[in-house]
Amino acid sequence: MSTALQTQPKIEDIKDFSPFHQRITLGPFERGYGHTLGNALRRVLLSSIPGFAPTEVSIEGIEHQYSTIHGVAEDVIEILLNLKGVAFRIDGSDRANAEIDIAGPRKVTAGDIKLPGQVTVMNPEHHIATLAQGAKLKMQIQIEGGKGYRPATSAERSKKAYGAILLDASFSPVLNVAIDVVDARVESRTDLDSLVIDLKTNGIHDPEQMIRHAAGLLIGQLEVLAQLDSSASDIAHIGTRAQEVSQSHFYDVIDTLELNVRYVNNLKIERVFYIGELVRMSEAELMKLPRLGRKSVDEIKLALANIGLELGMDVGNFDPDNAPVPPAA
Repeated sequence: MSTALQTQPKIEDIKDFSPFHQRITLGPFERGYGHTLGNALRRVLLSSIPGFAPTEVSIEGIEHQYSTIHGVAEDVIEILLNLKGVAFRIDGSDRANAEIDIAGPRKVTAGDIKLPGQVTVMNPEHHIATLAQGAKLKMQIQIEGGKGYRPATSAERSKKAYGAILLDASFSPVLNVAIDVVDARVESRTDLDSLVIDLKTNGIHDPEQMIRHAAGLLIGQLEVLAQLDSSASDIAHIGTRAQEVSQSHFYDVIDTLELNVRYVNNLKIERVFYIGELVRMSEAELMKLPRLGRKSVDEIKLALANIGLELGMDVGNFDPDNAPVPPAA
């Protein structure tokens, strides 16, 4: 039975409202697939895109969140809520520390946070606190990377610095995502769908790349199901077939990946020429390479997911010395 559909969807249009807000139109889809894929993409975008959040705060002179600070208009709870609205991005790491050390009178914004070199604040005008004459706000902020939501009471966060306040962490960089399905026409066919995704983010990732990443995650989850067969004997060999499909890419040069040329050149400098050499590295090993940061590693993971591969794979008997195509000089 043929499983092929007649349409070949693609990104049809991208409308930029701001660096943080895009409306992306995908299609054409067979009737009904706009809603099916749109809902799946929306759920993945909301739950599985990596981001950064403040997770632990120490405020000088304060032992718990139910306190107030002399001369500061906001109480500690309000300051912490404001801090959660700061959009941080860390390049090359999943953890960093920042600091606020401000004396009044003045309004304190995200732009006043003292940051290490690898950390960027995407919304420097975001309000944190209002200080009166003579007031002082000094705090240490721990920032971490992650996905989804992590409560302050989770088991992995049982350890903290003395006097620190643990924060519920919402890592998702997606502020809002809305989908709309409209009628589409291709030549004489008028029974097709176009999917419109209106995506608002905190700016740490490009919205188009986020959609591609979400699609890659869905592909990875569905790939095994696409190889299922009613025969029990075939089911026993699914893992073998999947490995054969994966291994067909191991001897491809990394130039074939949809990657920024700069990232490809940086990998070659580190003597990584073939996809097999790339996928056998773990994410941690890749992050240790001096010329690669978080953004480049995320794009490499996305490019691999688009062809059904991932970092940290078992490459079996892959040997780059037996590659049919020599690496580019």
